Amino acid sequence: MWGTNGVWERVPSATPSLPLCSCFCSFFYSCTSLPHFSLFFTTKSVLFLVNSPLPTFLLHSWQATLVKKIAMFSYENLEVYKKAFVANQEVFRFLKGNRVIPLYAKSQLGRASVSIMLNIAEGSAKLSKKDRRNFYTTARGSTFESACLVTFLTAEEAMPAELNKKLCSLYEEISKMLFVMIRNLDREQ
Repeated sequence: MWGTNGVWERVPSATPSLPLCSCFCSFFYSCTSLPHFSLFFTTKSVLFLVNSPLPTFLLHSWQATLVKKIAMFSYENLEVYKKAFVANQEVFRFLKGNRVIPLYAKSQLGRASVSIMLNIAEGSAKLSKKDRRNFYTTARGSTFESACLVTFLTAEEAMPAELNKKLCSLYEEISKMLFVMIRNLDREQ
C-alpha cells in the first residue's frame, strides 16, 4: 500500500491472492525478512494485488524493503513527458503571477505549453503507430510554438532572461526527444 511518505510499502503476506487475468501486468516487489512477490494489474480502473513466493535467486542481501514506484499510466514513464511536465510547471508559475503580459499572449503560451504535455500523454495511449506519430508530431509543433512565444516575451522584456534560457533548453531537449520518437515510429511502419 502507499505509505505516508508517498512510496510503496510492503503489503502483509496475509493479503488474499486474486486470479490473474491476461492483461498487461506491471509489478512491484519487496525484499524483507519474509520475501514475497506482489503483482499488480488493473481491470476497469481497479488496482488488484496478487502475492506469491519470490524466488530466492532474485533476492539480494537487503534488509530494508526495496521500493520501486512504477506509474499506472505509460506516459508517466517517458522522460520526454517528465521534461514537458517541468516546462509546463515553470510556464504556469510564471503566467500565474504575471500582470504585464497581455491576456492573449498568456493564454496562447499557456495553451501551447500544456498542449505539449497532453499530446505526449494522449499519444502514448494510442495503439496504432500512425496515431501515436500524429500526437507526437503535434506535441513537437506545440514545443516550437512555446519556444517562439518565450523568445518573443523575453525580447519584449516581459520574461526574465534566466527563465527564457531554462525553458528554451527544456524545449530543445523535448523537441529532440520527440523527433527521435517520431523517426522511430516511421521506421517501424
